[in-house]
Amino acid sequence: MEQVSRVQLDAPVETPHGTVAALCRVTVRAGPRLDARAARARVAGVLGGGEKTALALMVIAGQELRCLRPDGGHMTEQEAEALLPGCLAAFRRAVAGR
Repeated sequence: MEQVSRVQLDAPVETPHGTVAALCRVTVRAGPRLDARAARARVAGVLGGGEKTALALMVIAGQELRCLRPDGGHMTEQEAEALLPGCLAAFRRAVAGR
């Protein structure tokens, strides 16, 4: 089974309390056997599946940026940057461009 995984910054979503974006790990698998939890599709004779897992949430309210773990706990900006270098600058640019 082949597997490809990457971390990505999802598109920001505006809420009444600020703008939020998630850092997610996206994993895609292809091969003859997959676990039962994976979404399944048959394309060109190949069985594939995938999953998407939130690793962090970034919130901008006014000028304040906060990073949170999926369970709501605090995450430092350095921890978020370690997951995806440049993610904070990309998030700020996306929010400023709205």
